[in-house]
Amino acid sequence: MYTQIDFSAYSLDELYSSAKAIDRERFSEHAKEIDELIKTREAQDPTQITDSKIVSEHA
Repeated sequence: MYTQIDFSAYSLDELYSSAKAIDRERFSEHAKEIDELIKTREAQDPTQITDSKIVSEHA
């Protein structure tokens, strides 16, 4: 069953956490939506890119 989640209400940190934790094979549409929201938010305000994003890129 497909559950609709409003990821647009998530903070950028929550989106980063969700992107890292999501099962991308099982929930590919959700993962795509999360990735797109992250790109949009980062482009709108690059100063919001947080340490958690930097840490997850180096993990």
